[in-house]
Amino acid sequence: MKRIILAMAGALTFACPALAQDTFYGGISLGIADYSFADSEGIVTVATVGLALPQLGEKFAIEGEMTRTLWRPDTAQFGGISYTTAGGYGVHALGIGPKLDLRTRIGMTYKRVDFGDEIADSSLSGSLSLGLAYELQDGLRLVADHTLIGTDITNTSIGLQYRF
Repeated sequence: MKRIILAMAGALTFACPALAQDTFYGGISLGIADYSFADSEGIVTVATVGLALPQLGEKFAIEGEMTRTLWRPDTAQFGGISYTTAGGYGVHALGIGPKLDLRTRIGMTYKRVDFGDEIADSSLSGSLSLGLAYELQDGLRLVADHTLIGTDITNTSIGLQYRF
C-alpha cells in the first residue's frame, strides 16, 4: 500500500503543472476483472489521471491509473483473488470518426495480488491496452478499454473521462 501511495503522489506531482493548462483530464470506470487462475470474473474500479502532450502531437498523452477489485474473482484453490494496480502509460489516439478515437496504451504497472486471506504477491509488469473514446460533449468522453497487465490480469472497463 505504501508503494501505491508513493506512486500516486509522484504522478500527481508531475501532473500539477497541467492544472493551470487545458490539458489535464481524469476519469473513473467500472469493469470486469479476469485473473488467469480464476474460475469466475470479478468487478474492478479504475481511476485515471492524464496529461495531453500537444507538443508531441494532437493525440498523445501520458496517464496514471489505479485499479482495485471491488468483487473478487473466485478460484477453487485459493478462494477469492483481489488485486490493486498502479501504473503509468504512454497513450496515442487515432481519430476514426468525428467524435470517435481508437486508443492504444503501453506502460508499466505495479501490481499486488492477494490470494485468499493468506498469500500475497507483488511485482512490476508491462501493460498494454486497446480501447475507444467517444466525445459526448465538450470535455466529457465515454471511454472503453481492454487492458492486459502482465500475463495474468485482464480488465475490460467502461467509464467517463473529463478534460479540465
